[in-house]
Amino acid sequence: MSKSNTSFPLLKQLVMQKWKPEGIYEKVGVRDEESPDGFPRADEGQSVSRGTRTRSLISGIVVAVLTVMCIAGIIWWPGRIQDQAIQMAAYDHSHDVHPVHPAIGGSDSHLFEHLGPSSSSEHSPHPLSDGNDTVATCGSTLEEAQALGCHWDLLAAAWLPPACIDQELTEDFRAQGPWRYFADREGTHELVEEELQYRVGKGNEYYTSLRYHKTHCSYQWRKMHRAMERGTKIENKLADYHHTMHCGFVQMQQGDMEDLMTKITVELMTC
Repeated sequence: MSKSNTSFPLLKQLVMQKWKPEGIYEKVGVRDEESPDGFPRADEGQSVSRGTRTRSLISGIVVAVLTVMCIAGIIWWPGRIQDQAIQMAAYDHSHDVHPVHPAIGGSDSHLFEHLGPSSSSEHSPHPLSDGNDTVATCGSTLEEAQALGCHWDLLAAAWLPPACIDQELTEDFRAQGPWRYFADREGTHELVEEELQYRVGKGNEYYTSLRYHKTHCSYQWRKMHRAMERGTKIENKLADYHHTMHCGFVQMQQGDMEDLMTKITVELMTC
């Protein structure tokens, strides 16, 4: 009697362990068929649970990858839009605001477009003049500029009256190169520096790098500061507050520093 009582719990334990739900699901066949007795078939191959786990793992990986891509897009896209906006502002921020020099004509110049003194803005400084309150000019044609004693200045990318040229700073700027210049945006027709001074006006623009443009802006700011300290003159474009704003946009630009994204129109300026 005691032996029977001892065996019954053991038998019950074996039965429960054999037919526990986990065991049933581990033995369910791929077709999920059952035997006539209502129990899982023993010859149904690999378990459903194993396949389910595999599919779940693959689905999880796909979801994770898509999530990472979405997050990366959310982070990258606003920055890209902002960068494009900065570049567009650097190119177009002063369109249709200031008249263009008569030697150039039109209003579709780009990075180095002429910006005359703004009489409508109280924040725009006026060009400095000499002691007798006259303003030196380079005229409206290359011939006039030469006849008036103006000289080509690489730093300003313009013809300037001698009083507005900081030769020491211009030579320092030239030494930051070598700079390369091209007649086309694609960079197929390279120019030498000596050719630049004769490319005056619309239709004769030349192209150079973003590095050149950033360096130009930095040196123009130096020139403005040196003129303030020395009491010397600066050209009308440099004196205009919009040029300072323009250079601020340029310094925020990002991209390939050697990209030929700077389009320059040679100008005839006043001092």
